[in-house]
Amino acid sequence: MLAGIGGGLNGMMLGSSSGSGPTRERAMGLRRDTIAASGNGYIQEPEDEAALATGEEAELAAALEESARLVEERRAAEEQGSSSLAAESPAPREEEPPADFICPITTELMSDPVLAADGHAYERSAIERWLATKSTSPMTGEELELTRLFPSHILRRQIREWREAHPGRVEAPSDE
Repeated sequence: MLAGIGGGLNGMMLGSSSGSGPTRERAMGLRRDTIAASGNGYIQEPEDEAALATGEEAELAAALEESARLVEERRAAEEQGSSSLAAESPAPREEEPPADFICPITTELMSDPVLAADGHAYERSAIERWLATKSTSPMTGEELELTRLFPSHILRRQIREWREAHPGRVEAPSDE
């Protein structure tokens, strides 16, 4: 039998802030129900350590089995969820071409981009039709001093490279 002196041993065993509680008491071979109050403090009786170890091992084994079961259930649910999502989700959306590759008049991918006096690029056939009846910018609405169009070789090359990297994604605009 161990007798606690004052509150020091009692505080360490029963109420200290670190490592207190039933787990610490079990680890030290002590049980709360064997602690009895006496006139000078608490009297603690050692518990059968073999029985305690066996009980703790059984608890640990049960906890590990439960944990493994829960992990397996979660994996199965995730696999089922991902396979059902794959089956339900629509085909991957085609990558859109960069906005600079789209003619602001036709809203289609350009194949023969030209620059107008307003500094914007347009599909040649679309801006030619526009300028046949108007002398303003399709983008700004301002009067164009020059109606001459300039081929944009760099933009044409970039569009061609994008098309080669994304075959079958976007067709060239049709001339109407």
